Amino acid sequence: MKGKSETIVGLDIGTTKVCALVAEPGEDGNLEVKGLSLVRSKGMRKGVIVDLDGVIDCVNKAVSEASQRSGVSINSVYVGVAGSHISTLRNRGVTLVSGEAREISLGDVNRAMEAAQAVSIPQDKKTIHVLPMEFIVDGQRGIKDPIGMAGIKLETEVLIVLGSYTSIQSTVNCVTRAGLVLEGMLLEPIASAEAVLSPTEKELGVLVIDIGGGTTDIAVFLEGNIRHAAVIPVGGDHITSDIAAIFKIPLSMAEEIKIKYGCASVDYAESGLDIELKTALGKGASNSRISHRELCDVIEARVAEIFFLVRENLRKSQCAMYLPAGVVLTGGVALLKGIDDLAMKMLDLPVRIGRPRDVGGLSEMVSSPIFSTAVGLVKYGIQQRTSGDRHYRGSLIGGESWFDRLKERIIRMFVEFF
Repeated sequence: MKGKSETIVGLDIGTTKVCALVAEPGEDGNLEVKGLSLVRSKGMRKGVIVDLDGVIDCVNKAVSEASQRSGVSINSVYVGVAGSHISTLRNRGVTLVSGEAREISLGDVNRAMEAAQAVSIPQDKKTIHVLPMEFIVDGQRGIKDPIGMAGIKLETEVLIVLGSYTSIQSTVNCVTRAGLVLEGMLLEPIASAEAVLSPTEKELGVLVIDIGGGTTDIAVFLEGNIRHAAVIPVGGDHITSDIAAIFKIPLSMAEEIKIKYGCASVDYAESGLDIELKTALGKGASNSRISHRELCDVIEARVAEIFFLVRENLRKSQCAMYLPAGVVLTGGVALLKGIDDLAMKMLDLPVRIGRPRDVGGLSEMVSSPIFSTAVGLVKYGIQQRTSGDRHYRGSLIGGESWFDRLKERIIRMFVEFF
């Protein structure tokens, strides 16, 4: 197999699945998918690695299968990061515009961004991203790209995404021990948003809810930029656990029933439909039946809790008023029937199911919400390679070292001085 320099690989290491997606930019601007693999995850809990060797095995299997199916040798990957350890904070950075003409340069923007990072961070946390929400020039707000504008004072408001050093380093170790180069890391709700949102939705104001196995990741976009992100430690695995506990069945059977019969609202329960259960394992095993409505009632209770937690998070972050484009649901749990109706009822906003956009090649295979994060990681990788997208800064490990950043800063100061 022969590698291709334009090929990008997105690696989504989730609580329930590990997905490797091989793609490249197409001539029409779409993503051309060359290969895809999906393996059951092991060694993850709530988006955090708890068994490194188990996750490495899954990564090796997923990458090997994707490589065989695409005919491309995989050497490097872009990886999503999520988990209950993620937190965010906002800060503002200020700098005076340099140069006699007072024309804002990339150096001025970088100084403002560096000033915004001057916050006290706990020793067990590391910065993953510093994401500009807006720039302010001499008091004028709402500026997306100030480069080339005239001004005296430049300010930026940023969203700083933090993660547990231990958790993120474990992800890095997993990738490198699998024999891969880590090209970059991206917060998973941002990756999912890259895959499922339109530019118009990002401009108007929209909420992305990515409900995975271990966590529910949310991101708010307004005027084209991210304004809020959070990770809620409840996901599809909790639904499975509820079914298993209430009906006294194994987790594997509960998952199978959830996928086959699950609905997020009792309004979608089929009258007269009974589901056969094997209620115990080993000696004394017996069969019983439950109604479809009983199953849907259990699922609805947990999904309603997820949307309640999302609503409370929005209320505390004061973002609920900035969502005229409504809500986009994605992730595996978004496949549950009636989940959009329940979300509409709980959040009082228009809701749609988000599937990866602008995808060619094996488009039918990746059109499911399950693959939103992997598709978004590939799109992010293309942005990084082609334009060095400066809207995603501060990728922690697998990005630049402190020495590289210091060297770049010295070179920049030298160029600006002369």
